[in-house]
Amino acid sequence: MAIKSKLEYNDNGDRIPGLREIGPAQAEIVRWIFEQYANGSAPAAIALNLNERRVPAPQENYWRDDTIRGDGKRRSGILHNELYIGRLVWNRRQYRKNPDTGRRAARHDSDDQWVVNENANLRIISDALLARVKARQAEVGELFTHTTTNRLNASHRPSYRLSGILESTECGGPYTILAKTGTAAQITRSRSR
Repeated sequence: MAIKSKLEYNDNGDRIPGLREIGPAQAEIVRWIFEQYANGSAPAAIALNLNERRVPAPQENYWRDDTIRGDGKRRSGILHNELYIGRLVWNRRQYRKNPDTGRRAARHDSDDQWVVNENANLRIISDALLARVKARQAEVGELFTHTTTNRLNASHRPSYRLSGILESTECGGPYTILAKTGTAAQITRSRSR
């Protein structure tokens, strides 16, 4: 998005492959995204703001939160893109055709098979800003490690003010709200503890 292919030709008139240049307007958008995330904005809120401002999205017609957030394991998304710190990485994955379905399937290569080229001229994100973003990613990731079943449940807020706070004086177990009837909620003790 902010760093694009650069068209230059050699003396024979052939295009020189692998050259890149920074698009200044797009680089400002990427810096703004990193700043907003580091300051506590959620990727969904950032995407909504970009859509409201009609900022062109990288590949689709509109911004999505996963375009910004990406996937930490696959190192996809704007916040994980190492090109913005001047690192060009090749050979992260290979695409192979599945003989049964005929579809291409991505297979991730191990880190030792990657080809990494450092290019300080392509850097648009400072080390300080990157450190703030990585700290926030770790903080947000920590929210999802507390549960073993559904990781999203860890980030949900309780439905009721006293959820998770009330405990039985008899058995020490938490109270569970079964149903709402009229104005009062029917509360029972959980004996599972």
